[in-house]
Formats: sequence, C-alpha cells, structure tokens
Amino acid sequence: MYTRGLATEILYCLSPNRSITHALDTFGIKASTKELIIGIIYSTDFYQPNDAVLQSYLSQIVNTIQGTINTGSLTQLVKNTDKVCQEYGITNLERSLTNKSDDPHRSLLESILSRMASRDLFRS
Repeated sequence: MYTRGLATEILYCLSPNRSITHALDTFGIKASTKELIIGIIYSTDFYQPNDAVLQSYLSQIVNTIQGTINTGSLTQLVKNTDKVCQEYGITNLERSLTNKSDDPHRSLLESILSRMASRDLFRS
C-alpha cells in the first residue's frame, strides 16, 4: 500500500499518474460534489448478500444519501467522456476505435483499466 488508508489507496489506484494529491483532487469528495460512486467491500467469508447485518448496513448507507440512487452499470454512468479520455491519455484514434466497437462504454473501460494496470507495473 502506498497510502495510509484503504479509501485513499482506492482513489490513488484510480488516478492515471503517481500523485496522491492529484488522485484526491480528481476523485475525492468536495463540497461541490454532485455525483459519486459508492463501493462497498465486504468479506463473503463473513457476509452473504442477503445477510441481515449487511442489509442493515446497506440500509444505513442508503438512508444517508441525499439524492437519487442509481444502481445502473458503472460504464453507463460516465457523463463526460472527453474529460475521462483526457485524464487517462486516450488518443483520438483509440477513442474512434472504441466508439466503433459493439460496446463502446466497455471498450473505453477496458482502455482505462489497461492504463491503470500498466501504471502499476512501473511504480517506483
């Protein structure tokens, strides 16, 4: 781990570069944040999806959210693909190829994940 906490490490891994500050500025929550993605990580050794304790915890999270909850596909939630492509260095050629694929959102996601994975190979 390169950061001091799991939540910060997840944000750091989302970032296309090695700057923790950039990751927190780009992906962290601010007072002006209008949309966010909540990821829930739990051990299937302790909880099953229908477990009462887990369901109670999820209900608390849902009740805390002030706004509309969208449980749609993550790839469909991307609103500003231009900014995403710029942030991850997706070229116009690569973008045109992903747009021609059977599932452009999935192809874009695969391009981003490839960059994340390769960045980890070259961490110093």
